[in-house]
Amino acid sequence: MNYIMFYKAWKKEKEDPKIQPLDKRFYTELSIYLKALKDEIELLDDKTLLAHLALEKQKNLEKIITDLIQIRYTKISTALFNGEQIPSNYLTSEEDIICTSISLTMNQIKNFTRKTLKGQSLNTKESKRTEKSKILVVRFLKDIPAIVGSNMKIYGPFKIEDVASLPSENAESLIKRGVAVTVELQ
Repeated sequence: MNYIMFYKAWKKEKEDPKIQPLDKRFYTELSIYLKALKDEIELLDDKTLLAHLALEKQKNLEKIITDLIQIRYTKISTALFNGEQIPSNYLTSEEDIICTSISLTMNQIKNFTRKTLKGQSLNTKESKRTEKSKILVVRFLKDIPAIVGSNMKIYGPFKIEDVASLPSENAESLIKRGVAVTVELQ
């Protein structure tokens, strides 16, 4: 990848209201490119035109990438808040993991709102008993960081092929995202 490709990705994202597909390795490639650019700048004489141009290129790239990340996470958060599904092939590997966490948080907010509007307390013995009965066993298809369950307990982090018992709301969200599958117990 080169500067022009990063610029085009930013421009396309900025111009379209929907999230645009990015290669799974986009940020990895970006990191490699930025490191090479910084190494090149270190080798150049500060007083040369070439050094000045390389430094400006680095500054511009950092600005557009910062903007790109902010735009994408605003789009991701808005889509998830509105209950829209984001195709995982549109997201980078890093975004996919973060999207799962955001999705789980959104579900917790909706659960909290629903229970509050029903006049239910999150700390009653009855709600704890109900939550225990709403547990699903899942097997993970991707690595994900630790998550906060709908019962406010921390679960994870999880690796590929890990099996865990999670609150059904969290498990269902992970299953919808393609991060986990239900394990049938006999």
